[in-house]
Amino acid sequence: MLRAAGDHAAALAELEPITVAPDSVDYRGYWLELGEALLAVGRGPAMLDRLQAALATAPDDAELAMVGGAQLAAGDHAGAAAATLERALAPTSPDGGGADPRPPSAALVAIGERALRRGDAAAAEPALVRADAVASGPAVWRGLGAVRLARGDAAGAAELLARAGRRPPTWRR
Repeated sequence: MLRAAGDHAAALAELEPITVAPDSVDYRGYWLELGEALLAVGRGPAMLDRLQAALATAPDDAELAMVGGAQLAAGDHAGAAAATLERALAPTSPDGGGADPRPPSAALVAIGERALRRGDAAAAEPALVRADAVASGPAVWRGLGAVRLARGDAAGAAELLARAGRRPPTWRR
């Protein structure tokens, strides 16, 4: 209730002291609430080991995979985050489909942006291309535009940045 009301800190104060075995699927709701509250206050990686253990007991659970993937992305574990987010998007999950594609796409964009900040366009591109396939939008196009620009494709970058609603910079002497 606290998290749903937007009081994530109070939700954490209630949830963190509770001891729940990570392999206890009966407490799936606990793991979801705890993971989402930690993400909301910027402490996504704080309990990553415990949440990953919970996810291992329910590998086809799209919601747990989404929370786990987002925590991995927040902790800068790009490869593991991408693989976990793919599990969240898998149409074979027991609930009849994957997770809402927007949060996984946002996490993939964050992975791509982090790689771009490091100057690694090659690492950024796969995450951004997948984000574009999952739930395309201006943030994805800006990231892909930056990748194209870093690779020397100014025309491709200009097209993507224009699609994102931003005009590419004009260079004049």
